[in-house]
Amino acid sequence: MLAAHRSYRDQVSYDFMRSLGVSARCDAVSADIAFALPPAEDVLTNSADERIGLGVMNYRGWRKNAQDGAAIYQTYLNKMGILVDGLLDQGRQVRLLIGDQGDLAAVKDLQSRLRHRDKGNVIFEPPASLRNSCNR
Repeated sequence: MLAAHRSYRDQVSYDFMRSLGVSARCDAVSADIAFALPPAEDVLTNSADERIGLGVMNYRGWRKNAQDGAAIYQTYLNKMGILVDGLLDQGRQVRLLIGDQGDLAAVKDLQSRLRHRDKGNVIFEPPASLRNSCNR
């Protein structure tokens, strides 16, 4: 058994797992568990104080198909780079987040693509725990 409990944040994810042959009939489709976390206590005084948390992953498609995986990954990194550069252009600080140690390479690859000269506003510190991530 891989997990004692599984849930999906949307019907598309649930249907995809079923298409792979995963017995998901007892699994729930519900809001992302992150929405159950207490809100941050920081009070922002203006938009320049905004820090955006952005999840980065080693994304190579749902099926991680070797044929398309590299192209999907490059497209993903290009789009993420455009997003981060746009947030930096707006004066925001960006904290890169990961959910798995396997995502570390994607963070490095993304950082190397950023065109913005103020990369000091891009923060990445591998978290030791979920609680640690929420307290930053």
